[in-house]
Amino acid sequence: KMSSWTQADVDRHIGKQQAAKRTETPLQKMQALGRMPGRKMNKTEAAYARLLETQKYMGEILWWAFEPINIRLADNTFYKVDFLVLLADMTLQAHETKGHWTDDALVKFKVAANILPFPFKAIRMAKGSFETILEK
Repeated sequence: KMSSWTQADVDRHIGKQQAAKRTETPLQKMQALGRMPGRKMNKTEAAYARLLETQKYMGEILWWAFEPINIRLADNTFYKVDFLVLLADMTLQAHETKGHWTDDALVKFKVAANILPFPFKAIRMAKGSFETILEK
C-alpha cells in the first residue's frame, strides 16, 4: 500500500523511475509510445483506415481488415500485417503503415513480403498524407 510508504520508500521509487528514464534511448522512448494493445489502432493506423473506407466507398477497393494475420518469420519472431486490402481487380495486398520506419521494421516487412505470394506496400504518413515508400 502506497499510503504506508515512508519518505525513504518514496525517494527510492522516484530514483528508480529517474534511472529507468536515463537508460532509455530516444528510439526506445518512441517505440514505447507506439505500442498499442492488440487489435487497437494507433493514430496513423486509424487515419489509414479512414482512407481505406473512402477508397471502398469510391469502389477502388472491395474490402480491408486490420491485423488479420500474424506471420512467423523465424523462431520467436513474428510480423503482424497492419492491413489486408482487396482491390477492385481482386488483387490482395498487405499494407504496413508507420509514421516513422526503422531498419528493424523494414527488415521484417521485406522478409514477410518474401514469404507470402501477394504484394506488400510500406506506407508512411508524412505531413498529414500517406506515401508509399516501398512495394515488394
